[in-house]
Amino acid sequence: MNAAYTFFQCRVHLNCNKTQEDSTSACNLGHAQVVIFTHQRSVLDRVIRRIVFAEAAAAFVRWHEQTVLVKRQAEMLARVLYRMTRATVARGFDRWYSQAKTFLNQRRVLEKVLLRMHNAKVAAALDRWKDQAKTFLNQRRVLEKILLRMHNAKVAAGLDRWKDNVKELIEMRFKGSKVLLRWLKMGM
Repeated sequence: MNAAYTFFQCRVHLNCNKTQEDSTSACNLGHAQVVIFTHQRSVLDRVIRRIVFAEAAAAFVRWHEQTVLVKRQAEMLARVLYRMTRATVARGFDRWYSQAKTFLNQRRVLEKVLLRMHNAKVAAALDRWKDQAKTFLNQRRVLEKILLRMHNAKVAAGLDRWKDNVKELIEMRFKGSKVLLRWLKMGM
């Protein structure tokens, strides 16, 4: 209980004890009033506590509602800001994406053109190489024929010389044998 209430009760009891000597009936009457007053006081305390708690509860409910409202408004504001920034970012991203797509398309076209040019250069180089190889093979065949003719000419000349030498030797042998036969016939 309340400290003021206890103090009041003690004072009433003290007064009651002083007056008890004077008259016990007055004390009994005062005691009954004190009990009634104490009961009323406890009832009033409960009522006051209920009022105070109700006010505190109402204040808490108002605070809670205000907090929920502020929180909802903050969330809505955050969503609005998020959508705004997202829209800005989305527009920027869309621009970047379209430019990147255009760049990639242009790059593919350029790669195809460069590949065609490269293939054309490679094809032209292969054609030149093929022509040069054919020319080289033709020149080689011609040179081989020339060298074979030269070789055959040298061999033919050597064979002719050999033939001439053999003919000469045969003639010399024949002449030498004739000379020997004459010498033998002559007496030797």
